[in-house]
Amino acid sequence: MKDNIWFKNLMIFFKDKYLYILNLFTGKKDYYIEKYQKLYGFGDYSFEVDNEIASNKKKFQLVILVMIIGFICVMLIDYMPVSSIKTSSSGNIISVERPKNDGIKVIPVEVKSISKKGTIIFDDNLKIRNNLTNKNRIYTNIKPKKSYREEVIEEIRSDVESANNSNDKNNVLLPTTLKNGEKISFGIKKEKNLIYVVVLAVLVLFIFYKNRYNEITKREREAAYSVNKVLPQFINKIILLLNTGLVFSTSFHKVVATNDITGNDVKDYFTKEIKKIDDRVQKNNAILHKELLDFAKRTQNQEFIRIAGIIADSVERGSDIVSKLEIENRNLWFQRKKSIEERGYIAQSKMIGPLVLLLLVLVIITIAPAMIEI
Repeated sequence: MKDNIWFKNLMIFFKDKYLYILNLFTGKKDYYIEKYQKLYGFGDYSFEVDNEIASNKKKFQLVILVMIIGFICVMLIDYMPVSSIKTSSSGNIISVERPKNDGIKVIPVEVKSISKKGTIIFDDNLKIRNNLTNKNRIYTNIKPKKSYREEVIEEIRSDVESANNSNDKNNVLLPTTLKNGEKISFGIKKEKNLIYVVVLAVLVLFIFYKNRYNEITKREREAAYSVNKVLPQFINKIILLLNTGLVFSTSFHKVVATNDITGNDVKDYFTKEIKKIDDRVQKNNAILHKELLDFAKRTQNQEFIRIAGIIADSVERGSDIVSKLEIENRNLWFQRKKSIEERGYIAQSKMIGPLVLLLLVLVIITIAPAMIEI
């Protein structure tokens, strides 16, 4: 009974931690709602927020699944015994099966030599050959002897080469002692692939965490771009209608009603929000200039906020609106031109990397034949 209670408590603990991590990587619902209300005004956005969180949840679960599969594959590669290698109970290599074809089998090993002078440990590669390949080959050391360690390493490699030249057609029996009686052992070198996988997994999780609000951030960027792009055209059309003698509210409704804010039928962010304001004004008797001012504050576009302030001041105090809007509109077109130029410079700078890479490839292709001949 106590074991069941303990198990249930443990499962509840893990479930709570899993939900906490899941919420951490999929994003907070309150944050999403706040961003949606900032973009589109007050309203119920539970459906849109739940969809974004569900999408992030699926992506996160997919990432975790891929990581688990990666961990399992690395564990199998690094720690599964190799059938062609015979080891002792302590994990030392006794013999290695020769390759079936006329090739060379390379096995990374950690070699250990124990003597009265101390223990020598070094990493090496065992090169096991088919007994018919280079039968009479002997090991020679092209480097001069400089120390006792180098002498031991050279003798071990020489003994391994002698074992390679043995008459055993199937296996190579590795030496266990040197001529002077020193004990040697060969252990399978464990690759550190698991460390790299862990580092990669942490990096992927960090990137996923930093980009969990990527969709709503993308919406904000598109909204800001839409305001900068469409606002000058919208104000320009309003000014043309005001110059014909119409009041601002009538001019606003005519521009929206003709569906010609941008000159086409594209429903971008600014156009959609302006149409929503028009609907609220006509159906719910909302106050036009207050709706525009609220929209401008939500976009945080300073030029738009100034224009909305000018419109509100004209409606409430009867001040001149056309001349002020013309001044602001000239400034808007200047800012739009400046923004387009900046985007062009950014596009040019992004092309530098691929061009440099292409240049390096051309250089390598050009000098490669000459380097091979040398």
